[in-house]
Amino acid sequence: MDGATTNRAAQGFTLIELLVVLVIIGIILTVAGLSLGGRSPQQQADEEAQRLAALISLANQQSVLETTQLGLRVERDGYYFVTLVKGKWQPSDDELLRRRHLPAGIQAQLSVEGLTADTAPKHDAPQVLVLPDGEMTPFELELNDGRGTVFTTVKGSAVGQVTVEPPQP
Repeated sequence: MDGATTNRAAQGFTLIELLVVLVIIGIILTVAGLSLGGRSPQQQADEEAQRLAALISLANQQSVLETTQLGLRVERDGYYFVTLVKGKWQPSDDELLRRRHLPAGIQAQLSVEGLTADTAPKHDAPQVLVLPDGEMTPFELELNDGRGTVFTTVKGSAVGQVTVEPPQP
C-alpha cells in the first residue's frame, strides 16, 4: 500500500458521506412508516369505500359495453365481482374486478332492498346484480368496526348511481 491510501483509511468518513447515509436512512424510515399503515380505520374505510364505488361504476360500464351480466359478492372481510357465464356465476377474470380484502379492523355489512344480506362466504352467487341495461340491485354497504361504529356507507341505486356517504350521527 502506498502512503496516500493509508492516510485516507486512517482519516475516517467525510461529513458529506455521513450526511448522505443519514438522508438514505431518513428516506427508508419514512417509506417504512407510510407502508405500515399510519392511517386511521376511518381513513382506511373512506379509501376502501371510494375504491368500491369506482369499481362498481366500472363494472356497470363494462356490463353495458359488453352486454354481460355482472354481480357483486360481498363477504364480511371483502368483496369481489362475478360474471354470469353459461348460466353459472364465476369470479371475474378481470384484474380490476378481482377479490379484495378489507383492511384489518373493518367489516362489511350489506343491505339489499332494505334487507340485511348474508355475507357468509358460501358460493359465488352475487347479492348485487349489475345488468347490461345500466340498472343494478339497490343496496347499502356499511363499512364498520364490527362493534357498531359505522365508518362510511356506499349506496347504489336501481339506475346504477353509486355514492359514498359519511356515517349518520
